[in-house]
Amino acid sequence: MSSLNKNGLKCTAQLDVSADVADKIRQQKIEELKKNIQVPGYRPNKVPNSYIIKRFGDNLDKDVLEEVINKSFGELLAEHKVVPAHEPKETVESKEIGKPIKITYEFECLPQFKLVGKEDMQLEKPVVAANDDLIEKEIESLKKEFPVWAATKDVAKEGDKIKISYKCKVDDKPFNDDELMKAEAVLGKETLYPDLEKKLAGLKSGDVKKIDVKFQKDYPNPSLADKQAEFDVTVTEVEKSSPTKLDEAFIERALGQKKTEEEFRTIIKERIEKQIKDMLDVVMVERLQDCIIEKYNFDLPEALFKNELEARAGSKPDDEKEKMLALKIDSKDKDIVDIVKALRLGLVAAQYSEENSIEISEKELADFIVAFASSSGQSEEFLRWFIEDERRVMDARNRLLHQKSVEHMIEAYSKDGKEMKMPALEKLAKEIQSKES
Repeated sequence: MSSLNKNGLKCTAQLDVSADVADKIRQQKIEELKKNIQVPGYRPNKVPNSYIIKRFGDNLDKDVLEEVINKSFGELLAEHKVVPAHEPKETVESKEIGKPIKITYEFECLPQFKLVGKEDMQLEKPVVAANDDLIEKEIESLKKEFPVWAATKDVAKEGDKIKISYKCKVDDKPFNDDELMKAEAVLGKETLYPDLEKKLAGLKSGDVKKIDVKFQKDYPNPSLADKQAEFDVTVTEVEKSSPTKLDEAFIERALGQKKTEEEFRTIIKERIEKQIKDMLDVVMVERLQDCIIEKYNFDLPEALFKNELEARAGSKPDDEKEKMLALKIDSKDKDIVDIVKALRLGLVAAQYSEENSIEISEKELADFIVAFASSSGQSEEFLRWFIEDERRVMDARNRLLHQKSVEHMIEAYSKDGKEMKMPALEKLAKEIQSKES
């Protein structure tokens, strides 16, 4: 007789299945094979059992045992309403056709708990509107970003755009095959190497100058890092900016496409609304996590904690990694608190999705994977690699289901709070993100 014992979240399951269960299923499979096989000298469905066993024996027995064990173990888990939190450790005493199947499983199960009622999970959601003031502020910002440029004979100073052609020597050797290269920069923006950009100030169109630069040791280009370089620079043009007007030319510069002023304002409003939504998502997930920590007090499986701990520690330097891996689940360390929050949120979200029948459609999954693949920069190649592994696809489905469940919970539990200005929301979201990094 199969049995299951629990001690907290630790479970020991004893699977004990009589031999006749496997024998019966084995015979059913033999009869099915006899219907679908043709053997010279025998009429359909009259092939001897011995022939089927000889031809399919090992695979047949393997399939039978797998079916019996999976079905019996699944029924035992369902009877006790237990879900393993990880792959169970298996100790086999007997696992043969013709003998009782006896297997011991040791594992931790997921905690069992009831969802807290909606009335006890109220989350205050800041009210932030994409009003006319924000739209005008964004337009003014874009005007500064996309000014009108005009050539000048004056010397270049901060805020001016300077265009140069140059050759470069590194350690007295021609760089890049002594090719004449071109560059431009708005002084003060540091889009060129800072030391080079500073020495361009005070030059005017037509000036020629040799500029010495010492690159830093950590400069991204290894062929220039920690090297002495000489730039032979010719200033081809200096341009000054002037305020722009809200006209069709500016709109096209800012958007890269022609739009009317009304359409432009609508696009800007939608951008701001997207920014507000993204920041509110950060704030509300944090508030949902805090509320779950306050309202739920179930134990967490040690295996889940260790997996998450090892995953997060993997990105740390070796000395920090060792210290982090030594921490226990009840530690007040920031990283451990974050792990506990994330695990509790994940478990509550999983139960919420089950009780509220939240599912992921094939279209939602496909759109998610395609978007993820596109972000890699090699969409077709990445997409083929991604979908060839069922585990990756299942992981994508689970992540998407978690995200969707969290969104549903936030929507269900949220109530409008006080009005908040955009800068205050930005500050709040940045503070939360800085704590997570």
